[in-house]
Amino acid sequence: MKDYYVAQVQVIIDGKESVTIPISGQGFNPNMVKSSAERKARETYEGNTFASVILSKEDYDLEEFKQITGGNPPWLGGDRLQPGK
Repeated sequence: MKDYYVAQVQVIIDGKESVTIPISGQGFNPNMVKSSAERKARETYEGNTFASVILSKEDYDLEEFKQITGGNPPWLGGDRLQPGK
């Protein structure tokens, strides 16, 4: 069953510039995904206004997810926080 996802979220900062942030997890909820991306953007762009758009989402089973992210997800004792790292 494909319960895991990797989403690419575009976060727009002050309506002028944007960054794309990968978010991964289990049990996709679009509002939580966008909120997580904005929270990560705040770490770098503190004090700005944000808007976010989900650009893409891919679903995976656990084995595929481990392969894509490089290990177990954090909630299963892994240290992989973002895809490709």
